[in-house]
Amino acid sequence: MAKNLEQISKEEAKNLVDILGPHIKYDMTYDPVYCENREDVCGVRRLAENGSDYGYDTIYLLYKTPKGLNHEKVIDSQRSKDYIHIDSLTQIGDTLTLKVHSGGSYSGQAWNKTFNYALARLGLS
Repeated sequence: MAKNLEQISKEEAKNLVDILGPHIKYDMTYDPVYCENREDVCGVRRLAENGSDYGYDTIYLLYKTPKGLNHEKVIDSQRSKDYIHIDSLTQIGDTLTLKVHSGGSYSGQAWNKTFNYALARLGLS
């Protein structure tokens, strides 16, 4: 990855998601998954759980523009309690594509989802 002025460091991403994300008791923010060939966009998974019988994941999209670090909540599993994993974050043309999946750890139903974001809407080029 090439360095640029808008780079999101691993620590910066995790610190923001620690603040944004849900807090139950035994919580964890995973390392960011960066977009191929970009350091100004990443996906981050936040796990919040009580340590015995309840927990869920939240996925965030983070992106950095000259105006600062921004975020969007992509999806959570508060209802199903399934673990959500980030598969990839790619850019094709002027669209970012974030792919996630779950093995259906609690719901019993495996699933895959794709989320698309226009670079222009995010203030990225």
